[in-house]
Amino acid sequence: MIRLLLPSLLILASLYATGQDSTRTVMTYEQYIALVLDHHPLMQQAELLTQQADAYVMKGKGEFDPKIAADWNKKNYKDTEYYNLLSSSLSVPTWIGADLKLGYERSSGDFQDPSDNLPLDGLWSIGVDIPIGEGLFYDERRQARQQAELYAESTEIERDLLLNDLLYDASLAYLEWARAMMEREIALTGIRLAEQRLTGVRASFLTGDGPAVDTLEADVNLLARRLSLQIAEQEIVKARAELSMYLWLEGVVPLELEPGVDAETDVLLDLPMIQASDIHPYLRAYDNKIALTELDQRMAKERLKPDLNISYHPLAEISDRPSSRDFTLSDYKLGVNFTTPLFLRKERAELRLVQLKIAGLQLERGLEAQNLNAQQSAALASTVIMEQQLQTLERTISQYDALLRAEYRKLAIGESSIFVVNSREVKYLDFLAKSQETRIKLNKTLLSRAYYDATLYELLSQ
Repeated sequence: MIRLLLPSLLILASLYATGQDSTRTVMTYEQYIALVLDHHPLMQQAELLTQQADAYVMKGKGEFDPKIAADWNKKNYKDTEYYNLLSSSLSVPTWIGADLKLGYERSSGDFQDPSDNLPLDGLWSIGVDIPIGEGLFYDERRQARQQAELYAESTEIERDLLLNDLLYDASLAYLEWARAMMEREIALTGIRLAEQRLTGVRASFLTGDGPAVDTLEADVNLLARRLSLQIAEQEIVKARAELSMYLWLEGVVPLELEPGVDAETDVLLDLPMIQASDIHPYLRAYDNKIALTELDQRMAKERLKPDLNISYHPLAEISDRPSSRDFTLSDYKLGVNFTTPLFLRKERAELRLVQLKIAGLQLERGLEAQNLNAQQSAALASTVIMEQQLQTLERTISQYDALLRAEYRKLAIGESSIFVVNSREVKYLDFLAKSQETRIKLNKTLLSRAYYDATLYELLSQ
C-alpha cells in the first residue's frame, strides 16, 4: 500500500492525541469502524447488491409486459406482385395464463394462398389464447416472476451476510492490533521495572552493600524483557498490516496507518445482546433456496398435465366507424392444440429429482440451525464466564501490585533478595498479560455472539 497525504489527513483528523505523548494518536474502535462503514469497497458492493435486487424485481415484472409483433412478406417478380402479406398483433399476458390478443392482417397479390385472401382494407381480430391443461394454473411466465422476487430477496440476504462478515473480520483485525499494543505496553512496563532494579543493584554493589552476581542477574533479566519488547513490536507490524487492508478512501484508494497511530489498549466492545429483526441470513438463504426449488417442483407437477391450448379470435372488417358490433360469432379463427407424452417418464423423474433436492436442503437447513444455536449458546455462556474472569484478574493484579511494592520495601531494608523481587515482578507481569488476554478473548466472544446473531451491522452502524 502506498502512503498518501490525503489518507493521512482523513485518519489523523478524526483521532485524538494521547495525553503523555503529543506525537502519537489513538484510533478508537468506533472511529475505525466508522471508516470501514464509510469507505470499504465491500460497503459499495453491498449498495450494488441492493440495486441488483431492484433489477431482479423489474425483470420479474417484465414477464407480463405487453408485446407488439409484426410480420411483412412481399414477392414481386417480372412486374407481377405475387403476394404482399402484413400481419401485426398486440399481445397482453395475464396472471391467469391466458393471453389477450388484438391483431390486424392485410394481404394482396395475384398468387397468394387462398387462406390469405382478405378484404381490401384488411381484417381485425380480437381474441384470447387459453391453456386448458398444462399452464392453466401455473406456467413458466408466472414461475419466472416469482423466481425474480426470490432472487431479489437472495441478493438482500447476500448483502446482509457480506456486511456481517466484513464487520466481523474488520473487528478481529482491530482486536489483534490492540492485543499486540497491550503486549508492547506490558513489555515496556517490565523493562522499566528491570532498569530501575539494575540501577538500584549497581548502586548497592558500588557501595559494597550487594554482591556482583546480583548485577549480573538484573542485567540478564533486562535483556530478556527487551527481547519480549522486540517480539511485541514484530507483532504490531504484522497487526497493522492486517488492519490496513480494511482502510480505504471512497472504496478506491487504499490507506496506510501512519507510524504514530496506536490502538486502544483497554478497548471493551459495547455490543449488547439484542433481538434480531429477522432469522439469521444463513437460514434465510436456505429458506430462499427451498422456496426456489419448490417453484421448480410446482412447475414439474404442472408438466404432468397434457398440453391443451385453445385460441378463439372473432374477426371484423375495417369500417369507417369501427365498433364491437363489427365482430360476430360467425366470423372467427379457432384453434386447438394437444400434445402429451404417453408414459411421462421424463416428467415424473424430474419431479422426483426436485423433491429429493428439497429434502436435502431441508436437512442442511436443520443442521445449520443447530450449529448456529450451539454457537450462540456457547458465546453467551463464555461471555458470562470471561466477565467474571476479568473481574477476578483485575482484583488479583491490584493485590499483587501491593505485594510487589511491599517486596520492594523489604529489599530496601535488606530483608529480601533480587531473586524474590524478580519472581514477584514476573508473576505481576504474567497476571497483566493474562488480564489483557482475557479482555481480548471477552471482546472476541462479544463479537462472535453478535456475529452469530447477525446483529453486527445493526449494532455498529448506529
